[in-house]
Amino acid sequence: QLRVGHMHGAGTVMLSCLTLASAISPTLLLHVGAPLRVAFGSCRKQLKPQPVWDAVAAQSPALWLWLGDAMYPKGSVTSAAQLREAYAQAGEPALRGVPVDGVYDDHDYGLNDGGVGWELKEDARQLFLDEVVGAPADSARRTQRGGLYGSRTLGEPPRQLKVVMLDTRFGRADHAVPSPGGWSRVPKAGYLAGVTRSACALLGVGIRSPPAPVLGEFVRGSPSRRP
Repeated sequence: QLRVGHMHGAGTVMLSCLTLASAISPTLLLHVGAPLRVAFGSCRKQLKPQPVWDAVAAQSPALWLWLGDAMYPKGSVTSAAQLREAYAQAGEPALRGVPVDGVYDDHDYGLNDGGVGWELKEDARQLFLDEVVGAPADSARRTQRGGLYGSRTLGEPPRQLKVVMLDTRFGRADHAVPSPGGWSRVPKAGYLAGVTRSACALLGVGIRSPPAPVLGEFVRGSPSRRP
């Protein structure tokens, strides 16, 4: 029902699901020498039991990161109301006060393997920030180019962990080879999608046009501006 993992230590980690994000770059203060633990997961089927949250909360992570697919809308999405309904069904994970961050992947984005051309992408962005992250109304993530990219720094020197989070949906160009993952008439379409993507990666096939930036202008300036 939910894919979960954890990481701890110091350094810089780049995550995407995959897809991830945070807009503001706040620092969570931890005692030097204490474990620096981040929990992360994806693919929550909101209508199935989720006892895993107690186990996650028991680890006392500094942060929970959604790697994408925080919920699954029912059927083909044609309106923002369907995304809103799925978030209402999912509710908030029982994390006992653990901060939550992350970004959507294709299902909570609203379109299987969706990218830059998705007509509801702005609705998907705002709803994710409202329902999952709880971002303030003036958050840069609501209006910045390129989607929900960002970074977040945890800990205090010399023990810090910087998580760089990418939005690989909002500005992504179409694949030359479409994903069969959403083909309802194909048996085991998800497995076929995995094989297709692996083959495309091996052969270097995938994007029709030059690759779209996943961090907008965030990484286009001088190195000092990069995460």
